[in-house]
Amino acid sequence: MLTSSSCSSLARRMLYKIHRVRCVDDIPVMHEWIWLACSRFPRLSLDVEQFPELLYVHLLEEYGVQISAVREEVHAECADAEDRKLLDIDGEQAAVLCVDAKAFDQANDLTIISKHRALSNGFKYVSEIR
Repeated sequence: MLTSSSCSSLARRMLYKIHRVRCVDDIPVMHEWIWLACSRFPRLSLDVEQFPELLYVHLLEEYGVQISAVREEVHAECADAEDRKLLDIDGEQAAVLCVDAKAFDQANDLTIISKHRALSNGFKYVSEIR
């Protein structure tokens, strides 16, 4: 579910800023922020109904941009108010898995920056690039 999106300026570069909640069997398990260059992906739809579920596949099929490497940093934090609201977390002491990632294309250019915050119990995080 796409919750918000915009195109804004950061260091003189226009970026899409996308926030979405990822669900498994209609249960929210992760929310994520994604930043991409507006100029590089001008036809990217920010419409909730049309935003691609598999972003890397979409970038390859629509723009010829293949994500070839991803650098992820993983840590845990206490759930904040936004986590508790979006992931339906009860209690103050819950932890979330945090993944900060940078994705690079076939030319080794930084293509996507993302921050993910996920439930830390009952689910597992799997990262696969094909």
